[in-house]
Amino acid sequence: MKKIVLLGIITAYIVGLSSLAQFEVPGNATIYTEEQTQVINADDLSNPIREGAYKVINAEDNIPKNKVGGLVSADIEIETHDTAKLQTLSIIRNIINYALGLVSLVALIYLIYHGVLVLTAAGDETQYKRGIKGIQFAAIAIAGIGLSRLIVSFVFYIIQGAINGF
Repeated sequence: MKKIVLLGIITAYIVGLSSLAQFEVPGNATIYTEEQTQVINADDLSNPIREGAYKVINAEDNIPKNKVGGLVSADIEIETHDTAKLQTLSIIRNIINYALGLVSLVALIYLIYHGVLVLTAAGDETQYKRGIKGIQFAAIAIAGIGLSRLIVSFVFYIIQGAINGF
């Protein structure tokens, strides 16, 4: 019980510190880069991290080979809170789908390996049984991965509907 209370106090402390770290104090804020002579006036920037990330994703020279892509569409600038939420959800959904894709690839390799075991058993009953058992496990794994993908898609559909107002 003491551990749970201590864990709760530590969690509340961390959440409190992280919420205090988000306050932005207006005024004469300067950012020093490599040298003290290279000064950026932070008051001129609305959100330097957001603008920097946008500039990294969208190359200055607009050459498609220099753009970063894959997890999220690189042509959408995050200007509002709703856009940030949707982009974050899109990134999380894509990461989960990539992970499920990798797991399904492993299951497919496992299935092929055990299929080869069955085909090359040549009357060896233990190898045949091991191959059949592996095929059953791989089939269950692939079905579970498919069901997981459906559940993830449904959950993100509900979340995006709640954000956009169905």
